[in-house]
Amino acid sequence: MDGTCIDLFNGCDESSDFVFFDPLDAEEASNALIAQVFDRERDTVDTDPTFTLGITYLEVGIMFTPFEVIGDSVNGHCALNLDGRLPDYVAPCAATTTSDFTIFSDATYAVWTPVSAVPIPAAIWLFGTAMIGLVGFGKRKSLTA
Repeated sequence: MDGTCIDLFNGCDESSDFVFFDPLDAEEASNALIAQVFDRERDTVDTDPTFTLGITYLEVGIMFTPFEVIGDSVNGHCALNLDGRLPDYVAPCAATTTSDFTIFSDATYAVWTPVSAVPIPAAIWLFGTAMIGLVGFGKRKSLTA
């Protein structure tokens, strides 16, 4: 999404405003963007950065994933989607809390949505309990034989 960090990330005044709080998680997320969105075979999204919302520059699209606020500086990792002549890559990057990406044709914020933990279905627990019971029953039977 385009805009300022302040507008997009709940004031952009604390690192807790972001989904990722450390550089490794932000780097992994940016690598996932490249691997799952920008590097698909026979996919025009990789060779034409303008298919990404907020990018109008034909040669490169920069998706900024913030993880830390220090004063008015925002640290993050950027996924760089190049036009196909060079491989895409991830690099550390920084902006300010007031950097307005609407004025940059090659940059936009990667706004991530937190996902809650997926509960293990009851069937798994039921199956596991049944397996333990069968193992126990088999041991008991072999002891009495």
